[in-house]
Amino acid sequence: MARDYRYFAANERTFLAWMRTAVTVIAMGFALEKFEILSKHLVPAGEIARTHVGSGLVAMGVILVVGGFWRFRSVQRDLIAETDDAYQSSKLITVLAMGLIIAGIGLLAYLVA
Repeated sequence: MARDYRYFAANERTFLAWMRTAVTVIAMGFALEKFEILSKHLVPAGEIARTHVGSGLVAMGVILVVGGFWRFRSVQRDLIAETDDAYQSSKLITVLAMGLIIAGIGLLAYLVA
C-alpha cells in the first residue's frame, strides 16, 4: 500500500469515531447510574438493574477506548510498513456490537414495560 496521506487521515477519522462512540456509551452508563433512571420505576430490582446496566455500559465504553486505540495503532503500523495485516475483521468489534445490542434490547424492554 502506498504511503498516501489520505489513508492516514482515514485511519485517524476512524479512530475519532471509536472515541466518539466510547464517550457516548460511557455518558449513557454514567447517566443511568448517577441519575437513577432505572430505579425510579423498578423497586426493589431497580437498584440492581441500574448498577449493572450503568456499570456495564461504562465498562463497555472503556473497552471501546482501548480497542479503538489498539486498532488505530495496528493500522498505523501497517500503513507505515505498507502491509495489509490490519485490514482483517476484529473479534473485538463483534463482541462490542453484541454487548451494545444486548444493552439496547434491555433498555428497550424497560421502556416498553
